This record gives sequence, structure tokens and C-alpha cells, in this order.
Amino acid sequence: RENIDKIIYHIGDSHCLSFVNQNIKINKISYKILPKLINGAKAWHLGNEETNFYKKLFVNHLKNVEIGSIVFFSFGEIDCRINEGIINLISKNNSKSTINKITHNTVRNYVEFIYEQTNNKNLSCYIFGIPAPSIIKDDERAYLLKIIIKEFNCHLKNICKEKGINYIDVYAHTKNKFDTSNEKFMLDSCHLNFKFMKVIENSINSNH
Repeated sequence: RENIDKIIYHIGDSHCLSFVNQNIKINKISYKILPKLINGAKAWHLGNEETNFYKKLFVNHLKNVEIGSIVFFSFGEIDCRINEGIINLISKNNSKSTINKITHNTVRNYVEFIYEQTNNKNLSCYIFGIPAPSIIKDDERAYLLKIIIKEFNCHLKNICKEKGINYIDVYAHTKNKFDTSNEKFMLDSCHLNFKFMKVIENSINSNH
């Protein structure tokens, strides 16, 4: 039937489930979001030089994406949680001066992996940024978290531009003046709710 919605594939960690079966209109064409879950995947896993389960599953998901499709990618939020990823690595190294270097390398390796896997495959790719953090206890780790998320998004935006990959600025729409969550689009402390789909739709259409 001609009125069946086209598919946008959303490959990501648990965040891709926020938009399951949601509708979005791009250039007046209606699409439905189909998630391709890689549970627990960090940007670090995808940017890692070694072969791992997460990279294999990513490649597998891409094999099932039709030529000419729009594909969303959302990773990195787990890397930026207060008890995981980048903050733990900095704590173990006991060196806050390495924040920018670790964050930049994580983002660059992650984006370059996606670029390598999608380049010349006739796909329209969009990488999502990281939402501003929901912070309950404003301590040293929370302070680090705010810095890391801000830098992660900054590097992500710049490297996506360098590689010619579309970037969806989640951070700008979810932060308040303190660089923490404005709570407008959150399902819980980490995940966006379906209402953010309208922001994505407007962002994509305004750049076409």
C-alpha cells in the first residue's frame, strides 16, 4: 500500500527504544522509527581497535538496513554517566587534566568507526548528541560530569562536521543555564521521551 510509512533505522544503546514506532515527517514524507538495539554499548566500545561483541552487532544491524535509508545513531550517554566510562577512567588515572584528551579520543574513534562502516553505502546518517545531565547531588563527580558532557557534545559536533555526518544537537535543547537537564524531554534521569521526536523533526527539516 502506498500510504505505509517508510522506515528510519535507529541504531543505538537503550536510548534508541525511546522512539520505537514513533512517526516523523522529513521533507513531507512520513517515516516510522525502527530501533536496532545494542544494549549497553558505549561509544568507547565502537571506537576500540579490537573486535568486540558491540562492533559485530553494529555491523550486523547495518547489513539489514536498506540502501538509501535514513539511519539514526545514539551512543555515548553511557560513557558519560557519573559512575561509568570517562569519569571512572579519569578517577583511576587521578588526572583531571586528561579530561579533554580522553573525551576527544573517545568521540573521534567512535565517529570514525561509524564513518568507516557507512561511507559509500548510500545512507543518510544522523548522530545524536548527549542530553544534559540530571544531577541530584552536586558534588565533585557531578561537576566533572557537566564538563565531560559539554566537551563530548562539542567534539561530536565538530568531528561530525569534519566527516560530513549530520549531527542532532540534543544538548542544546535539554540544558538549562547551569548546564544540567531542564527536564523538558526526559523519561527518567537518562532517557529522552517520545516528545523529543518533534525537536528532531524540526532540526532535520530546518537543515534541508
